[in-house]
Amino acid sequence: MDAVVLASYIKEIRTIKKIEWTKDEDEEESLEVSQFSYPEYPAVIEGLFNYLDQQSFYDVNYLDNMEKIQEKDLSLFTKEEVKSYLTSLKREERYGDGVIAEAIESGLFLEALVRLEEILQKEKIEKEETKYDKK
Repeated sequence: MDAVVLASYIKEIRTIKKIEWTKDEDEEESLEVSQFSYPEYPAVIEGLFNYLDQQSFYDVNYLDNMEKIQEKDLSLFTKEEVKSYLTSLKREERYGDGVIAEAIESGLFLEALVRLEEILQKEKIEKEETKYDKK
């Protein structure tokens, strides 16, 4: 995963403060079943999750792992814990519209991405130092 690519997503996501929801155009009080509203995420959110999928950045054991980190401060997450958190958001969104919207609006989504960016930058520096140490 590239820290530069992630940084470009973060830059765009920083501008998102609120997620809009669809509205039923024919919304009237009736006994008929109507379509429920759902969040309309900006393209950058879908783009980010597609990028994470391409990087195989998901955690198949996210449920177990999320239990272990429930009380942990997001700023202290490891790369694997960020992976668990982001996987959890994506999976929960599938069964409950608005989970990602809530994380975005609360600032937790951005905080997780910033933490991931810090980790990736640190990994890059360590990799470069190791490369120079071998010379």
